[in-house]
Amino acid sequence: VREAWPTGLLIGRSVHVGDDGGDAAGADLLMFGTVYRSGSKPSGVPAAGVPALATWSRKPGGVPVVAVGGIDVDRCAAVRDAGACGIAAIDLFARAWQQGPAALAAVVREVHAVFRDRERAE
Repeated sequence: VREAWPTGLLIGRSVHVGDDGGDAAGADLLMFGTVYRSGSKPSGVPAAGVPALATWSRKPGGVPVVAVGGIDVDRCAAVRDAGACGIAAIDLFARAWQQGPAALAAVVREVHAVFRDRERAE
């Protein structure tokens, strides 16, 4: 991928429980999930859980890990404490977007506060 795209492009890779650490070779960041049960996955898909996220976040190499799957504002601190540098959250952001720009901005500020300030915004 690096040979086909301009320099400065970040390359991400999705990883899951059971994937080998070598699966992340060359990536600038990893998307790990599904951490919690998610409405965007079939009901039979098991959640990996926060401990599995922590395992990926602490692998040698220092590649930042983004938590994916079933994330809401109340779960941000847990995934942050497990080592995630951020979240991807379709349902969280889509629901806020449907409520309008102010609601979406409020959710983004709240998530950002957890990862920036290590606490929820008031």
